[in-house]
Amino acid sequence: MKVTYAAFDSQSHVTKATRSVRYTDYTSPRFTLSGPLVFTESGVADLLQRVGAQDCIDGDLSGRVKVSSKDNGSLVSSIGSHAVEFRVTNSMGDTAYLTATVDVVNGNANSVQITLSSYLVYLAQGEEFNPGAYVTSFVRGDKTYTNTADGVAIDSNVDPATPGTYEVTYTVDNSYTRLIVVVE
Repeated sequence: MKVTYAAFDSQSHVTKATRSVRYTDYTSPRFTLSGPLVFTESGVADLLQRVGAQDCIDGDLSGRVKVSSKDNGSLVSSIGSHAVEFRVTNSMGDTAYLTATVDVVNGNANSVQITLSSYLVYLAQGEEFNPGAYVTSFVRGDKTYTNTADGVAIDSNVDPATPGTYEVTYTVDNSYTRLIVVVE
């Protein structure tokens, strides 16, 4: 990448210098999730309230995140699973994509609340992955369970050796949530 510097003196004379810049620790923009992509049918699922993005050059790119789906843009409202694609572009023109499943469920379907420490993680290729480590608790009725080993079923097909986007499903009774895992 080339960068041009300009300097002015007190008489408005300008001089320019152009240099090549090489980023050695650059990473493309990364998405963030503030909560699960599981919504109830009682309202409109505004995905952009939960999805953000960060970048090593521009910082917070959350206001630039775009979503596309077969439904109505960022509004997913019918019961079922919806494949959506998020994309964000930084000021250098680098565009990142994330494909995820958004679920809209009946208001009574997710009666158990499962809480994860994160809903989106990035792994380096070959990095170890333990899906159980992301469950912090679940609430059933009036009781909160923090020993989740006995009550949470985990369905994971994450292959840390193969780059791609994966989803891990955590289920208690008929309620569930998902963790999105991106292997880079």
